[in-house]
Amino acid sequence: MKVTNKQLRQIIKEELNRVLNENENHLQKLVTMLKSEDSETFNQAIQLTNSLEPFHRAEVYDIIKSHISELKKQLFRHERDATQARKGINYRVNPGFTSQEELKSYLDSVQQKAEMEAERTKSRLLELENLLSKFETSDMVYVNDPMME
Repeated sequence: MKVTNKQLRQIIKEELNRVLNENENHLQKLVTMLKSEDSETFNQAIQLTNSLEPFHRAEVYDIIKSHISELKKQLFRHERDATQARKGINYRVNPGFTSQEELKSYLDSVQQKAEMEAERTKSRLLELENLLSKFETSDMVYVNDPMME
């Protein structure tokens, strides 16, 4: 069977599109895993990032940087909530409390929850920052890299 240049180009184009779409799906799954609340899923995502090709590492590097920024905002909110609850200045306090004990109990639970969330967020933040520091940026390839043209 003879294959013309035009047919060969078409076959290569179709195969390349299939591979790129498949890789895009894998990257989306990886992003979902990195943002997962489940620590086992999160740890699996961290392990997977170490096995990525340079082209995909560049995309994941940017995604992780963005996620770190989101986590820093979450950490700020959790720490703010804990501080406000500790001081009794919680803007979400229900004015329907009938006693000081109810209010204190509520504020204690808000503080405890916020502190737990802050610790969990700090842990994730440290893991992602550590992962980001291990990326070799010199071997990454960006799609719109002027050196590629």
